[in-house]
Amino acid sequence: MIDALTGGLVGLAVAALLPANPVTVAQRQLKVLTNTLSGALRNLAEALTEKDAVKAAGVLAELRTSQSTIDDYKSALQTGSEIARIAPIRWRSKDELSRYQTAAGPVDYAIRNTRVLARRSMAALKADERIPDGVPDVLKDYADAVDCLKGELEKGKTPKQTREAVRNAARHLTARRLGGDGFSSKVVLAQIRSVAVDLLQATGLSRSEAMEALPPLSPPAGSAGPAAASEPARDHEDQPGRTNRP
Repeated sequence: MIDALTGGLVGLAVAALLPANPVTVAQRQLKVLTNTLSGALRNLAEALTEKDAVKAAGVLAELRTSQSTIDDYKSALQTGSEIARIAPIRWRSKDELSRYQTAAGPVDYAIRNTRVLARRSMAALKADERIPDGVPDVLKDYADAVDCLKGELEKGKTPKQTREAVRNAARHLTARRLGGDGFSSKVVLAQIRSVAVDLLQATGLSRSEAMEALPPLSPPAGSAGPAAASEPARDHEDQPGRTNRP
């Protein structure tokens, strides 16, 4: 009995003196989150290629359950920040942890926008609207970029490769190469663009820098410059802080 009590007290003392590495915790939570996002993008690409509305509905259903994963990631970051602030042994993790904090909000946005994207894709497929042939490839490229983001953050790198991968994929989203003949298909294209902005922000760019990094959907006309053409659309059900199901 005494030995067990002593062992428990020693364990508590060690935990207090050697708190969990906040970066390791952030890595673990981000891995779950990015796997959810990249998997959804790939599955949605398959649904569009196969013109399968049921598969698109499955992607939407899965993403609707992702809020707890997002909350877990943000909670891990908050706890990690507190550990890095008060535990001397973890002070050096502050800089690396900041990259995960930078990615948190934009990845949340990307998942929200992908939910809207899945819903509108499902609607477009049900209505037999034409989705441009190049869209599935762009979604697959985004999924690869999400995996790249995870890898670069795990290695403690500034995610420059991710940034370039997103920009390369988004270059295909111009009026010259893509089009859509129905409301849902047009929203699909707008949301794909929104996801690009989110992913670029996850690499550390500001919102304005992310929009400027993308080519305009169409040549500027009148007062509508590249930044206006690049403005991502936000579905009213997926605003920050809202938990309504899309």
